[in-house]
Amino acid sequence: MIAGPFIHLKLLTVSPPAHDAHEVRLYATIRNEITRLPYFLDYYRKLGVDRFLFVDNNSDDGTTDYLLQQHDCHVWHTTDSYRAAKYGVTWQNHILDMYGVGHWCVVVDADELLIYPSCETVNIRRFCDYLDQSGAEGLYTFMLDMYHGSDMAAAVCEPGKPFMDICPMFDRDYHFVSRSFLDLLKLPNRPPPFPETEVIGGPRGRLFYPEQNTPRQWPRLKARLMGRALKLLAKVGLVSEDHVPHMASILFKVPLVKWAKGMVYFSSTHIMTPIKLADVTGVLLHFKFFADFHDRAVIEAARGEHDGGGRQYRRYASIMDANAGKASLRYEGSVEYKSSNDVMHNGLMHGSQTYEDFLRGQHI
Repeated sequence: MIAGPFIHLKLLTVSPPAHDAHEVRLYATIRNEITRLPYFLDYYRKLGVDRFLFVDNNSDDGTTDYLLQQHDCHVWHTTDSYRAAKYGVTWQNHILDMYGVGHWCVVVDADELLIYPSCETVNIRRFCDYLDQSGAEGLYTFMLDMYHGSDMAAAVCEPGKPFMDICPMFDRDYHFVSRSFLDLLKLPNRPPPFPETEVIGGPRGRLFYPEQNTPRQWPRLKARLMGRALKLLAKVGLVSEDHVPHMASILFKVPLVKWAKGMVYFSSTHIMTPIKLADVTGVLLHFKFFADFHDRAVIEAARGEHDGGGRQYRRYASIMDANAGKASLRYEGSVEYKSSNDVMHNGLMHGSQTYEDFLRGQHI
């Protein structure tokens, strides 16, 4: 048992992972992911991940038993509040400090698949060798939301079926911009402004946050200023919490890091202590829009365990209810995913000449 402020984690597997710096390890906080885990594990095993470390936040759908049957998975269980544990970041940083130091660590959710240039032929151990040789400590990515080509209701996640076969489409229209000056102000008690580039676009922006779905800074800054003002008013009881708007989801992440003592994630894998990023970028294929998306949104809105007390999920559920007759996320800029090259060709992921030289066996 690991115990401390908001850290009550019970190890369910026979033993914790032994140190082996050569291993690439994956960490995930999960809850009720029994339909996603079979393919999730299959994908990352084939990519070359050696060991999986899960914190199970009180699943009740068979997730825990399933993971305990896997030879390469270590499982910690907790009934604590996800929200009280800083949306799982407290658990995440603790396990990484205990069992990730010196390892390349993939830190993802169960609906995220990491890709990088040539990932179909370059396993993650070799990719991390390149990162080591180039002096990089982490990989910049963003969440590329994937969706069904026609009706979301048809996007049923069948255990073991490749996610890309269920939701093969993505948006080509994204913008990479500097974070707003509110983020970059070095205010007391705020995490450092790293990374400094944010990503605007995708189906969540188009459908759920159209007023913020623009690369222009003022509309996004205005929404943040309004949100912070209303949040302060809500704290003193002048307005209801329901009047506080929720900002569009942060899409950028740093999910692959060479973990070291002193590193800290502040918000999922979105914001962390500054490190040297690779000269190539990656993408997290994000499979939020399976057929159960509406039901999950309703559940999470009621639980109130996510950022903003579930306001994000209330917005998802209410807008989906209002658009019940328009279940497709497809638009004129939709692209079908067949390989990482499709993402590269649309300018959403970048390689480098140094990386190409490495793959050809040339010294870097």
